[in-house]
Amino acid sequence: MRKYFLLLVSVALLSGCAFTTTMTMDSQGHVTGTAVFGVPKSALPKVTSIDQWTQVLSDNNFPSPNPSVSTSADPSASPTPSASCSPGEDSIRGLWTFSCDVSGDVTALSSATETSNIGNLNFTREGQKLTVTLNPSDTSTGGTGIGLKGISLVTLTNTISLPGTVTNVSAGVSQVDSNTVSFVTDENQNDALTATYQLTDAPTNEIGLTVSPSPGFNKFSNSNYVNIAVALATPVAGQIEVFDGTQSIGTQSVANDSTGVNITQENPSSGQHVYRAVFTPTDWWNFVQSTQTSTVTFTALKMLSKPLVKGQAKVGATLSVTPGTWSPSAVSISYRWLRSGKFIPGATKRTYKVGALDRGKTLTVQVTVTKVGLLGNVVTTSGIRVAK
Repeated sequence: MRKYFLLLVSVALLSGCAFTTTMTMDSQGHVTGTAVFGVPKSALPKVTSIDQWTQVLSDNNFPSPNPSVSTSADPSASPTPSASCSPGEDSIRGLWTFSCDVSGDVTALSSATETSNIGNLNFTREGQKLTVTLNPSDTSTGGTGIGLKGISLVTLTNTISLPGTVTNVSAGVSQVDSNTVSFVTDENQNDALTATYQLTDAPTNEIGLTVSPSPGFNKFSNSNYVNIAVALATPVAGQIEVFDGTQSIGTQSVANDSTGVNITQENPSSGQHVYRAVFTPTDWWNFVQSTQTSTVTFTALKMLSKPLVKGQAKVGATLSVTPGTWSPSAVSISYRWLRSGKFIPGATKRTYKVGALDRGKTLTVQVTVTKVGLLGNVVTTSGIRVAK
């Protein structure tokens, strides 16, 4: 729907504008409705006819009415959102309007408000419980109201009817009847608004997940990480969020041809971790939210004795570093020599020949130990000062 409501800055500052959507879903998951953008006639005093209003829309890159309707390649699937749009007027309220008749699958319910910085409707389903959330306003992009420059004091009204029973509404949401709610807000909305439904006869398909955490070590940043691979049993569009206990690690979107994602956790601690992946499908009517966990214990390489620098600290001498002892043993070890705390280019061997630039400076060695399946460790030796 974003493409149906593009308005550029050549329209003067408008106030008292309204964006209204009215959507209905039937028991088969098909959505129909209307989306209307209204501009007060008083804001455009030189516009006195539909033809002139149509010209304003054209001058500001609105699409021509009646865009082509998209269809799904699968005749049994719900149609993807489409719209038929046209300019008009509301004589009672004194508005010039741009209206779109919208139809399609469940994504039409939220796509009708994609242009709005006032907030977008989000749908989260667990079993037959559906939570509809209108998130707070986001006017941080420089525009106001519906997110279009030059538009202010926009009110947004979302009215939705779903095949289920309204069980609860938060402040700011009105229950119209047993299966209809209305969200009314503007750019000053600070809190999320919610309504919950108990759905009836909605499909309960669940997408299976596998969660596979794998520790690794980044040699560029000298730090541990865990790659959490989350695989979907069936490619379905949606969003995957991964948690370590109750802490969210990250969220990634998945397309309808994707089989999973990889989310990285930096610097994990040793010990037990419970990783939980939550898949929220875009098509929440046909698929319920699914969750899977994986419990793993990470062991860090433990230092039994510290690496030491040995040799005469004078120009021309060759110094060496002992690797120390580690548990478990048989680790991969790398070295980086430092001069007064700064890495010496090319000095990455166990031995180092002291040069003239080292005179009067303190030399140390950063020792990095790693082993597949374990958390690595990085230590720096005590310093040795080169004679002047």
